[in-house]
Amino acid sequence: MRLAAILLVCLMSMIASVGSPSAQSGPQEGSEQWRSQHQQKLTDLFKRLKASKVEADAKQLAGQIWALWHQSGDSDVDLLMRQARRMSKLGRHEAAIAIIDKALHLAPKYSEAWNLRATVLFYMGRDTESVINIQRTLALEPRHFGALAGMTLINMRAKNWYGALKSLRLALKIHPFLNERNLVPRLEQLAKDQDL
Repeated sequence: MRLAAILLVCLMSMIASVGSPSAQSGPQEGSEQWRSQHQQKLTDLFKRLKASKVEADAKQLAGQIWALWHQSGDSDVDLLMRQARRMSKLGRHEAAIAIIDKALHLAPKYSEAWNLRATVLFYMGRDTESVINIQRTLALEPRHFGALAGMTLINMRAKNWYGALKSLRLALKIHPFLNERNLVPRLEQLAKDQDL
């Protein structure tokens, strides 16, 4: 029962990350120069996040990372992603998937579209497909702590405690103040008990 409550808290945290970001676009959006600057901003934020010692600072940095992840460099893709998030929040998951697929047709290398697709599939209980989408997310953005947290939840739902612990530890190397960090002691115990 306690594990179910923890899973619910983690799921609520995941849902919160699916919220609409503030739109930020500039005249160079989508250009090579924009992409280079975008990646540099992410790299700087990740360095600061990893080194952060204060939870409030880490959460602010993570929020800035999410805001950048929500910028594809293509206003049409960004609009589709906002629509997909709205559909998902309304529980219209099939509609959300269809919209995300349109975004991916326009931007197949957009990691956040793959991550959102993985998240929606998770909500639908389609864990195998969700894992495939998480893997695509991580191939494009290996630092995606949200995707790694999602993998943790899928492994927990499958009672794969070792897998859950492994993906959570990887996420915590990137974001040391991730909400799910409180699961580590419980997952360590469950993995140990699984050996007995």
